[in-house]
Amino acid sequence: MVAIRQHPVRENIHQFGGDKDQITIFGESAGSWSTSAHLLSPLSKSLFKRAILQSGTEMFHKDRPVLGTVEALSKAKETARKLGCDPYDYKWLDCLRAIEDPNLFLKPTEAEVGLGGVTWPVFGTEFLPVLPQKAFETNKYNSDVDVMAGATKDEELQREIYHNIDVQKVSDYYLQNRDPENPHDLKQAFGQLFGDMFMVCPTYGFAKRFVKSGRDTNLFAMLGCDEHTICHTAELPYIFGDPVRTPQMFTETDYDFSLEVMEIWTNFAKNM
Repeated sequence: MVAIRQHPVRENIHQFGGDKDQITIFGESAGSWSTSAHLLSPLSKSLFKRAILQSGTEMFHKDRPVLGTVEALSKAKETARKLGCDPYDYKWLDCLRAIEDPNLFLKPTEAEVGLGGVTWPVFGTEFLPVLPQKAFETNKYNSDVDVMAGATKDEELQREIYHNIDVQKVSDYYLQNRDPENPHDLKQAFGQLFGDMFMVCPTYGFAKRFVKSGRDTNLFAMLGCDEHTICHTAELPYIFGDPVRTPQMFTETDYDFSLEVMEIWTNFAKNM
């Protein structure tokens, strides 16, 4: 279980000059979903002090999970069958665990492709007992954590995983002031819809609910210049200092911006 893997970090972080009581976890996209899952999981309580959520949380599915328990089990057994394990054998999980192929996850199975190549969490489990909305309503989340959350300006994705939306209201909102006969306008509107539904609104909504915990909660938005697209993952090169390591490939503005972003991220981790 992922939460268990954090224990060795707490036990050994002092060997690298770290403080087990000042751990910050963060992730982008799928990593951000995982980070938000730790904020919701009772198994991760007190394992970290701060969390940074970059473009995504476990809130995008509204009031129901993408996969229910029965659906998830069906997908898992279909994957097992594709990998040569008998899904009707009571030891099918042991069969999966015994697979040692290093290339196993380089190519998604048909079952994964059917979900857009993404696997989803299952709620009602030991790790995630309740849906995020219910967790916030009943105060069953890790409210002792400082949070920083945000997204980029153009979080456009090519997935259609929506539940319980009013199609007419959504169309009216995203097509206002746009020409429905103009392909470029439609593409921009649809892209904004994808980004808002899948990344932007869930991320800010998650952080907004976290404000009620009374902990330090910060929001950010990567906007860039009007003429440039700031797409999904666009912040990563700046966070990890690419313009500083290879300045010949970036502008002076990129260089300065990367220094500023790294300072913001590290200051948050240091609680400065």
